[in-house]
This record gives sequence, structure tokens and C-alpha cells, in this order.
Amino acid sequence: MAVSDALSCLSGLAFTINQLLYIHGNMTLLQKNITCHLNVIVIYSSYYTSTHTLTFLSIDRYFAIVRNYQVLKNGQRTRLVIFTTWFFGIIIAIPIILLTGVSEALPYVCDYINAEKFVAQIYMAALIIIEVILPGIIVVFCYNKTVSYMNRRIRTVQEICENKTNEKHTKDAIKMLFVVTIVFISFSCAFHISKLIITLTNKTMIDMYFQNLPNFYLYTDGIGLCLNIINPVIYCITSKSFRRALMAFLKSNKVQQRIVTSNMDNIFTHSAW
Repeated sequence: MAVSDALSCLSGLAFTINQLLYIHGNMTLLQKNITCHLNVIVIYSSYYTSTHTLTFLSIDRYFAIVRNYQVLKNGQRTRLVIFTTWFFGIIIAIPIILLTGVSEALPYVCDYINAEKFVAQIYMAALIIIEVILPGIIVVFCYNKTVSYMNRRIRTVQEICENKTNEKHTKDAIKMLFVVTIVFISFSCAFHISKLIITLTNKTMIDMYFQNLPNFYLYTDGIGLCLNIINPVIYCITSKSFRRALMAFLKSNKVQQRIVTSNMDNIFTHSAW
């Protein structure tokens, strides 16, 4: 998921740079459309990969805690899951190139210029079902069952003493994942509904610009891209374990830096002698 977040951020940056090149550069319409399609595919595929990853994590926690079955028993299964999430993320995102393109008039926006087609309406409606509603139902079901099981489980006093710390960390991690997933799916819902409105009303971003109307499409796009920045903040707020791990990582880096600096000073001192 960190890779998909990073790719989404880089694609958002590339998208902004390309928009400036469309206006001030000397690119042909074909070159503009190719870069537009590449940007959109990477953004959407990384977005859907994150959705699939968060959904799978909820399923994995449910089976591990409630069913006492480790889905990711070995590295081979883990690699298979990673490949599957990326594969379906890319496959689902590819048709977006049929909806998008660069407008022929200034300001040459990479926009949903073919969104009025009936196929586009079906595609966007299907995306809301596949990438918003179904993941939301699965996540809520799995985490609700997992937390309910942990709260009602009857254990002996010895088990409570031995597993108190582990259970606290587990609940902490589940809380963090649940909050991150709900925020992600909520933002994703707004993002996809705005795109469905585009296909139903045939009012693209450039149309809103020329008609001086509030361009809420840009706001929802911005919210969607901001998720890659918001996620680490949510990790820090909701998880004490994550905060401790982050602080330990930062402290270890400072210690390593001091050791390297001290070693370099010693080398220069001996060289001077």
C-alpha cells in the first residue's frame, strides 16, 4: 500500500507538471493525450490497489483472530496477494482511458471529455459498486466480527495476564486499520460520485471552468489525492504502537548518524596526524 500511495503522489505531481506543459510547452495533441492517459491509469490503478489491500487486510485479520487461520502463511502467498491486488487494480483502471483525454481548447485540461457515453455511465456506476460499496460492506463486516469476538471471548486469569499486551497491540492495530479504511472509502465514495455526476450531466471540469461554476470535481480529486498524505497522519493519531515504532526509528537513525559522523571525525583526525 505504501508503494501505491507513493505512486499516486508522484502521478499527481506529474499530472500537475503535464498540465503546465500542455499550456506553455510545444506538445502535440497526441502527446498530450498519451501523457494524460498514463497519468490517469497510474492514479486510478494505485487508488484501487490501496482499496484492495485494505479490504484484504480486514479479511486477513478476521480469519486470523476469529477463525484462527493464517491466510498469509508464507512469503509465496504474500507475493500472490500483492500481485493479485495490483493486477486487478490495473485491469479495472484501464478502461478509464476511454473516458479521458485533453481538450483541444485552452487551458488544455486532462479531462473526462468522453464521459457522456452510455458505456461511461455503466463503467462509473460499476466502479462505485465494485470499489466503494462492496469493500465498505466487507470491511465493516470483518472488523465488526473481529472486535465482537475479541470483546466476548472468555479466558482464564492466566491467559489474561500472558496475552494482555499482545491483545492491546492487536486492538490498537485493528482500530488503526479500521479508521484508515473507513476514511479511505468515504473519500473514495465522494471521488467516484463526482465522476458519475460528470457522466450523467455531461458537465466536465473544463465546462465548469468556462461557465464560472463551482468546480467541485477538482475538490473531490484533491481530496482523493490527499489520502496519500492523510494516511500516515491517521496512523500516528490512532495507533500508539505506530507512534512508538516511528519514534524508535527516528531515534535509531539519529544514533546511526552520530556514529557515522564520529567515525568520519576519527578518520580525518588520524589522517591529519
